[in-house]
Amino acid sequence: MGSEAGDLGRGLSKRERLRAALAGDVADRPPVALWRHFPVDDQSPQIFAEAVVAFQREYDFDFIKVTPASSYGVRDWGVADAWRGSTEGTRTYLSRRIVRPEDWAGLEPLDPRAGELGRYLSCLKDIVGTAGESAPVLATVFSPLSQAKNLAGQELMLKHLSED
Repeated sequence: MGSEAGDLGRGLSKRERLRAALAGDVADRPPVALWRHFPVDDQSPQIFAEAVVAFQREYDFDFIKVTPASSYGVRDWGVADAWRGSTEGTRTYLSRRIVRPEDWAGLEPLDPRAGELGRYLSCLKDIVGTAGESAPVLATVFSPLSQAKNLAGQELMLKHLSED
């Protein structure tokens, strides 16, 4: 994509608009998107994908940001949580994998194609296959520190970080 003002003055596709913004170019307008949790629909990869695609079809954002439950990346390690009605999708953690400092060393590598991670990939595949031509799809991948908080709880994670 060129950076000439004439090239960017025409109406851009969502993908072109996002590329221009990421490159620091001036596009026809800034890319716009909003995202939300779907705390009931995210229990099933197919229903979650349908909810995200329906949201995109209704609002026609410049990109699709997929926002799963914060626990999706740690459930395969045995973390249990429940949605208790929060409109923001916040979950209550019922059990954690990390209790003692030595529990960190026991975290085994996870197969991203299996379990909860595999279900998330399936959801993403459905979203990209259905709506990915019209708008770029951005998957949520939580940072290692966020994952550590979800594995142990914030207070215990901070204690382990400072003491061990």
